[in-house]
Amino acid sequence: MIRGLYTAASGMLAEMKRFNIIANNLANVNTTGFKEDFATFRQLREMRIHRVNDPTGFKKIDLKPHIGNLGLGTQLERTYIDFSQGSLKRTNNRFDVAIEGEGFFTIETEEGIRYTRNGAFALDNEGYLITKDGHRVLGEGGPIQLFSEDVTITETGEVWEGEYFVDFLRIANFEDKTLMEKSEEGVFTYQGDPEDEIAAAVKVNQGFLEVSNVNAVKEMVKMINVTRAYEANQRVIRTHDELLGKAVNDVARI
Repeated sequence: MIRGLYTAASGMLAEMKRFNIIANNLANVNTTGFKEDFATFRQLREMRIHRVNDPTGFKKIDLKPHIGNLGLGTQLERTYIDFSQGSLKRTNNRFDVAIEGEGFFTIETEEGIRYTRNGAFALDNEGYLITKDGHRVLGEGGPIQLFSEDVTITETGEVWEGEYFVDFLRIANFEDKTLMEKSEEGVFTYQGDPEDEIAAAVKVNQGFLEVSNVNAVKEMVKMINVTRAYEANQRVIRTHDELLGKAVNDVARI
């Protein structure tokens, strides 16, 4: 009976974690370039069940007749990122850029090289192309610096200032995206070897932004299912508590 309490509690903890992931997705439904998170869970190991007083011809208890398995609950295995393409929204801002296809803009931060799908860029006081958080956008030759707002970015990632070629946007891609880790700001870090970077076959769209790939309706349905599963585990714990109360207060009198 006590094991049932722990099993139900593990289910409640797992649903709480899933609820937090869904809530974060919903909070970022309007965040440019945001990629949805989803969680996978795994079952905890099972225990073999034997009848304690079942007669056998063996001395070892593990050789008694096996009558079934007892599950011990579930736990969060890991969180994955859905890198599917978000739809593109026209802004007509010359510094807004969206990637169509797989790949990431490469940016320079205080912690090192990072990656993002958020192409809402601007110019800082020194003329460097920066993200909304002030990180410099990198080209093949380093940070991209401009001296006017007469900027054209082609579908292949070429950056032109008037009639003068400036640089190519450095768009990175990685074959194993499970090694990508996302920060709260939606900036990605690659946890593997930087040499794993591969060429990205993409189309760059100037004057567009990629919206979040979160489907708000689906996330709300998931949240309802999580709430119901959490409440079901709550009822299991309440039932076990009542049975324990009867065992202590009523059975003891007998």
